[in-house]
Amino acid sequence: MTSAVARSPLLQSLERQVRDRGRLRALHSEAERRSFTFAQLGERVRAWAASLQKAGVQAGQLVAIALGNIPAFAEIFFALRLLDAAALLVDEGNASVSSKMGASWVLRRDAGIPIDGGPDPDVQLSPLRPEGTIPAGTALIKLTSGSTLSPRGACFSEDALVDGIEHILRGMEITPDDRVLLSIPLSHGYGFDNGVLSLAAGGTPLILQSDILPGALLRSLREHEITFFPAVPALIRALGQVAWPESLALRRVISASAPLSREAAEAFRRASGLPVGQFFGSTETGGISFESRPDDPGAEGCVGFPLPGVRIELADGGAVRVHSSANRFAVLPEQAVPAYVETGDRASWSADGRLKLEGRATLVANVGGLKVDLGALDAFFRALPGVDEAAAVPLDDPAAGQRVVAYVETGSWTEARLLQVCREKLSAREVPDEIRVVPRLPRNARGKLDRGALGSLGRGGC
Repeated sequence: MTSAVARSPLLQSLERQVRDRGRLRALHSEAERRSFTFAQLGERVRAWAASLQKAGVQAGQLVAIALGNIPAFAEIFFALRLLDAAALLVDEGNASVSSKMGASWVLRRDAGIPIDGGPDPDVQLSPLRPEGTIPAGTALIKLTSGSTLSPRGACFSEDALVDGIEHILRGMEITPDDRVLLSIPLSHGYGFDNGVLSLAAGGTPLILQSDILPGALLRSLREHEITFFPAVPALIRALGQVAWPESLALRRVISASAPLSREAAEAFRRASGLPVGQFFGSTETGGISFESRPDDPGAEGCVGFPLPGVRIELADGGAVRVHSSANRFAVLPEQAVPAYVETGDRASWSADGRLKLEGRATLVANVGGLKVDLGALDAFFRALPGVDEAAAVPLDDPAAGQRVVAYVETGSWTEARLLQVCREKLSAREVPDEIRVVPRLPRNARGKLDRGALGSLGRGGC
């Protein structure tokens, strides 16, 4: 496996951490109350690689990791790189999409075939029948719009992953002396980049926390002397409502995945004494911009400055285009992609060069930090017999960021029956918060659905 290390910049970085920081803690699991040093991490990665190879995993194959926030998640990703196999990031409850993305195997806890010699006996392997092939050079696939009806796979080369984490480490000034508390899922790009990639490329010890209640998070912040805490608005809001201990080592808190209200940021600042740095990124690009000076008056309403190595172009209508060596190079099932990534956001520049988001350019809602493709949800309803038209709209929600209300034009269905069908056919994340049956949806003079009028319906009811 020495040749695999020579070809892999990520594995080379990990080996440097093992050599230079071998006796220091690399990974800790709060749920399991166990820790591993960098030296132990290196040993476990090689043990995973040997056991997976023995089980039948081969170079060039795609393996879905659906394990949740446990040390084996990171260990197995590096083991797959040793085998020159690619990894697919999947939520524990969404493993069914794996074969559609071309995966030959899926790793889950207590579901599958035990892996002989695997360091964690709870992790088991299941073979899949891949429904396609992955592009050559793929190291990692992240699901984009993975909570929608039509998930796609954003394919990354290892060079792109290395460039992406370097942009983040430089832009946020993260060093090996930092300690990262991660409660956001490793299966999401935000968690993977700030957790697994930071561990290897930056040497930053990673504390994995599954309990997201404020008391548990504050206890971990204190006990592990956490200095860097990537969070989402829901966590920021919750932590802004409780009393904080004094003299924490915490120096930087960031929020991403959904807009953070001014009120939530101010409440967090009063409770913790720390400002929140806004971080803007996307599945397809990794980090895009970061607010390094959240106390500046000009920071309000903005998501900071472009990260080092990232160029942001605002196209027609303020559409955000990201030019970065960290961009994905292919998207499944489509293959052809331009040299830039369009995030689906509209934005403008502030007078001092900060990026200010102005809303979505595509039909996407952000519910609890997860994107929901409203167009795909509309199509689901339209496919039901007796439904003439449907439109899902996002409404502001103080707890989740947004909630989804689906308006369905039908004389054949009741709201209760539609909700039942959604619960039977869709995952929990895809089910609208509310369904309203209407005799007719608003249309414009050309007879097309008037989404502008839908906004008024969403606020005022029907």
